[in-house]
Amino acid sequence: MMQWCERLVTRTALLIVPSLGLAACAVATPVAVESTAPGYGSFSSVALQQAESGQTQRMAFADTLRRKFGDHAIVINADAPLLADYAISLRNSETGLAEPSDGAASAQGIDWHSAPRKGRLFDKCEAVRLRATLVLLSKTEGSVVYRGHGETNACNASESDFDRLAATLVDDAMAKASR
Repeated sequence: MMQWCERLVTRTALLIVPSLGLAACAVATPVAVESTAPGYGSFSSVALQQAESGQTQRMAFADTLRRKFGDHAIVINADAPLLADYAISLRNSETGLAEPSDGAASAQGIDWHSAPRKGRLFDKCEAVRLRATLVLLSKTEGSVVYRGHGETNACNASESDFDRLAATLVDDAMAKASR
């Protein structure tokens, strides 16, 4: 009987310990992007809206966007025909974004823009959701050339999370806006 118990404990430990390690990594998600772009044609420069001092997240995201546009050989120039404006937010991932309800909608009928992430049993952190919007505006026509927003979950929003989000939005904008 003692050997049977020892084997059961050993087998259980062999199953549980690896699953704990995998569950801790389950917070990070791929960047999900939704966008619209009527098209503009090819362009080689954009003016990047400047962040005000004290807006550290916005300033960090602007630096990341500058690098990612550069990866596509897009020059940042104040006289460019397109203006790139952006927004960045960081919140607890269990908090969602939805349209205001008239009170008649049930929990299943909520129009989520960003559904809350359900906490996981083995999460080893307070998961956060990083969400960004990128808009390209034609200065001459005053029209939106591209509008996209993306989001990702992470344990601690780091520079690599900003990079992934900016890269995905810029890649999407370059593919859709330059049509």
